[in-house]
Formats: sequence, C-alpha cells, structure tokens
Amino acid sequence: MKQVIKYGLLGLLCYLVLLIATIPAAPVIYQIQQQVPRTFQAGGVSGTLWNGKIAQVVASGETLANIRWEVKPLSLFTGELAIKLRAGDKEEWLDSKVAVSFSGDVSVEDTQARLTFNRFRRFLPGGIDADGVFRLDLEHLALVNGKPESFKGELKWRQASLSTPLARPELGNLTLQLTGNGYGKGAKYQGTLKDDGGPLGVDIKLELSDLDKYKVKGMIEPRDNFDQPTRRLISGFLPSDNNGKLKVDQRGSLKTLQQFL
Repeated sequence: MKQVIKYGLLGLLCYLVLLIATIPAAPVIYQIQQQVPRTFQAGGVSGTLWNGKIAQVVASGETLANIRWEVKPLSLFTGELAIKLRAGDKEEWLDSKVAVSFSGDVSVEDTQARLTFNRFRRFLPGGIDADGVFRLDLEHLALVNGKPESFKGELKWRQASLSTPLARPELGNLTLQLTGNGYGKGAKYQGTLKDDGGPLGVDIKLELSDLDKYKVKGMIEPRDNFDQPTRRLISGFLPSDNNGKLKVDQRGSLKTLQQFL
C-alpha cells in the first residue's frame, strides 16, 4: 500500500510539472506587467513558462532584447528551480544559470555578459564621459534572504577611456577581480585591479569590511604613451617613488565618505 501511495504521489507530481510546463508564457507576463506597469513593460512574448522568449523588456528604464529562458524540470526533484537565461545580441548579451530554492535562496552560476558603456553613461557626473566595453565573468553568486552571501567573479573594462574638460586619457584594458563573503557585520569583500600593459599601469588592491571600512592600496604607473595633461594632474595628488610610480594608499569609512557626496 505504501508503495502504491509513493508511486501515486510521484505520478501526480510529474503530472503537475507537465501541466505547468504547457502553460503559455504570455498571460503570465501580462499579469506581471499589470502589477508593475510603470517599471516593467514586455513585448513579443512567445513559448511557455518552461521554454519561452520575450522580444523586448523595458524594466526601470533599462531595455533588454531577445530574452530566452529554459527551465530544467528535473531540478524540481532536488528542491530548486533551475533556469538557463540568455539575452541580447552581438553588441550586448547575457548568458547565465540561475537556481531558486524552495526557501527563496538564489544561486547564480557561470554568468557571462558583454555591455557597452552607453548603458552606464547616464550615471556619470556632468562634464565627465567614458567609453569602452565591459565583459563580466561571474563564477558564483549566492543570495540568502535577498542579500549577497558569497560571490566570485571578474569584470574587464576593454578599450577604456575617459573624457574630462581638462584631458581625454586612454586607459587601455583593465581587469577587476572580486571575491566576497557575508553581508553586514563580518562581511569581507576583496578586489584586485590590474592593467594588461596599456598606457596606464595599474596594480591596486581593494578591501571592504563590514560594508563600511575600506582600504585601497597599490600603485599607478603612467607610461610613456599616457596622456600628458592627465599625468601632470594625478601626479599633483599622489606621491611617487624613485621609479615614477604613483602610490595609492587610502582607507576610511564609507559612512564618513557619504557625508561629503
């Protein structure tokens, strides 16, 4: 009798999974859109909840195109919902694996993305501009109760450049490697910023503890082909060693820093 009940429940679960898999995505996306009409707009929805596509999404002012998802049905038997996400085109794209547990915890693995600086230009202060391409390689991100529990990844800024009223330096290619554990008290995030031999040599270590105490230490080396006006400008703020490398050594509190911003 117990075996009958066991296989009966398993069969019922499989039936429910199959039923959900055949639900069209369009009505569900429409309901979400009705709940948050000002911050979320979707067009060109096709497929099912299990395997679908959205031609374009506008969320909080950001536009994403050609979004595709594929749910891994067998993941439900391990206590989570695993989804393969893809979005974008040749210019900007995203490829990620996301898993959501029944308790609400989120795990993001093997995420790659390519974004141009156009997406971030509106956040720059007046008179400052920048250009280049960002490439994100996020190996792991764990969210518990909506907060980061751990992460590890790398952000590359390719063909990086700045534009200010005083100078327009080319920065070359920069890479920021990041790791972190915890959130709030006891949290520790670390990073390393380096160049790959371009006009600006960079080797800086960053550390953030308890989401407040920060340390930035390392060196900057303007090479011979670096923008001369910018070289003179930053040399006036940073001390240099006998080899002409500029020393960076800053530490303090984010809470104190925010008072001046």
